[in-house]
Amino acid sequence: MTRVYRAAHPAPILGIKVWGAIAYNGCTALVFVEGTLSSARYIKNIIPPILLPFLQCQGDVLFHQDSACGHTSRITQRAL
Repeated sequence: MTRVYRAAHPAPILGIKVWGAIAYNGCTALVFVEGTLSSARYIKNIIPPILLPFLQCQGDVLFHQDSACGHTSRITQRAL
C-alpha cells in the first residue's frame, strides 16, 4: 500500500493579481487588481485609461489576450 503525505501550509497563501501589456518597443505600467477582474471593471478601469492610449502609440499591432473570462466576454469584445 502506498501512502501519500501532503504537507499543510502553515499560513494562508497571499498573492497579488496584476494586469499589464507589452510590445516590442514598450510596456504599460502594471495595474494591481484587487479581487476579480470582471468585464465591467476591465472595461472601466483598464481599456480606456491604459490600454487604448498604449495601443494608439504602437502603430500597426496585433492585440492578443489570454482566455480570461473578463477578456472574452461579449461586452468586452464589443468595447474593444
